[in-house]
Amino acid sequence: MNRYTQSPLLAAVVFNIYLSCNMIFAQENFYYPQGNNGGIASGAQSISAKALDIPFLNGVDFADSLHGWFVGNEGTVIHTGDGGKSWAIFNIGRNDVYLRAVDFINENQGWVAGSFQAGKGIILRTNDGGRFWQEQHVENSGDFYTIEFLDEKHGWAGGQSTGIWYTTDGGVTWLKGEPALRNGFVLSICFLDSLNGWADGFGSGVVGLPLLHTTDGGKNWKADSTMLGGQKVFFTDSLRGWIMRASGGIWRTVDGGKNWRYHSEPLASGQFLDIFFPDSLVGYISSEAGTFSSTDGGRNWQLVSGERAEMMYFINRHFGWGARVTGRYIGSKNLAYTSDSAKSWNAVAVTSVDDIPTFKPNQPDFTLRASYPNPFNAQAKISFQLHRSRVPLKLGIYDIHGRELRALLDEPLPAGIHHVIWDGKDEAGHDAASGVYITQIISGGEQQIAKMTLIR
Repeated sequence: MNRYTQSPLLAAVVFNIYLSCNMIFAQENFYYPQGNNGGIASGAQSISAKALDIPFLNGVDFADSLHGWFVGNEGTVIHTGDGGKSWAIFNIGRNDVYLRAVDFINENQGWVAGSFQAGKGIILRTNDGGRFWQEQHVENSGDFYTIEFLDEKHGWAGGQSTGIWYTTDGGVTWLKGEPALRNGFVLSICFLDSLNGWADGFGSGVVGLPLLHTTDGGKNWKADSTMLGGQKVFFTDSLRGWIMRASGGIWRTVDGGKNWRYHSEPLASGQFLDIFFPDSLVGYISSEAGTFSSTDGGRNWQLVSGERAEMMYFINRHFGWGARVTGRYIGSKNLAYTSDSAKSWNAVAVTSVDDIPTFKPNQPDFTLRASYPNPFNAQAKISFQLHRSRVPLKLGIYDIHGRELRALLDEPLPAGIHHVIWDGKDEAGHDAASGVYITQIISGGEQQIAKMTLIR
């Protein structure tokens, strides 16, 4: 397939948007006045939360277990830096912008994508966690529905009648891949490394696009004529992936997409809304019938709740966040969390800074933080906090294909904040090549991961 050639796009235009920010706190149902000693005031009565009105939410991403973002209509960005104990709501300064997708590679660097009301696409980048945004010029683009960044340089975006765009310089320039895909919607993009990726969506009307695959970083896309795409494609590693079709249907691969197997369960579940796997075994599907879970990599599914979230992000196997959560006997929960493997969803009220919350989500027993610096050259400091002593605890470095490169820790540690240095070498003492690597910490059946980029 010939590469579509076009001139490099103009340099990014500074949007000069300083966000108006109200600090907000999350809580379940009530808050209590705070006493002088910092505790709950004696004899305090429960008071209904003065919830702020959150615009319609469309996208979610977490850089690690602490730092997360939701984006939505009216230029809305909602951010937490403490695992959901408190949230900050921002507006990018333009109410005519629909933000539909968000992706952060660490707690500071991230991108959002969407469109103006007129249908012109927009991509913005932040380097400070979302307080200042820079618009990135994308020539003659339509409405963006998805954005995916592998590291600070390599990114992809797609949407309605706009095709799939790619960048190799962090978004300073965006180029369109081939074929142009001038009709239909690209709703999901997933890359395994800087070359190999998948895209999924709808064609004209409600007909699915063929599943699209690239091996050259998004310059050229090849359609798999045997696989009709759907709403979302999702990989947890280089071998294991899933496709979810909104009208119902799940496909699973264990060989990197060479072969896909259709899974009939759960067929009688109505329209599918979202799919998320926090690891290669445990996954969740949200549908009109409720939320389904799998503990065997998607081979079998069981209904765990009549509630469903139109979009989900799970921090680990048990704790996750959702937006637009509804159920047969409950009202709509625009922002919610689950701490029991999606068996129940708890509404999060967004309140003003003067309100004192009692909401404290059930945190995992440890928290892996983003490495620093990231990207790095000589060495990176990996920090994590143990909320209680754990036996055993293992921390290792893996490549993007899931192969262990270096074991850094395998021992019990006391509660507290700990730091480990990785010098960029493998187990044999050889220098690792430039690229993206995964830090993984495992303890007590729980695991967390974070990405880092090594530049030689």
